[in-house]
Amino acid sequence: MKPINNEETFGRRVRHRRKEKKMSQSELADQMKTTNKMISRYERDEMKPSIEVALKLAKHLQTSVGFLLGEQDLMFENLRRELAKVNSKKIDKVMSSIASIIEVSKEV
Repeated sequence: MKPINNEETFGRRVRHRRKEKKMSQSELADQMKTTNKMISRYERDEMKPSIEVALKLAKHLQTSVGFLLGEQDLMFENLRRELAKVNSKKIDKVMSSIASIIEVSKEV
């Protein structure tokens, strides 16, 4: 699959995540209780979803609305996905380390 870049549209980001999850438009539509025609329209940027629908899309695609809108870059999205695979005790350690790095960077 072609890598996504930060310039991609909402629809292309939806399509990219759906394909990453190996879902068909029909499967996503069924989960969202809509039609595959609507999913296709979103992916082709023919229609913009409401906020509620964008939230549902993000939930079913296991991503954030920020990523779908292009507000979060791909590196952040990949990091978020990898953290979701880690158990909570390890996440606490990682977050503590990140907090320390942020504090040190403020001092510089």
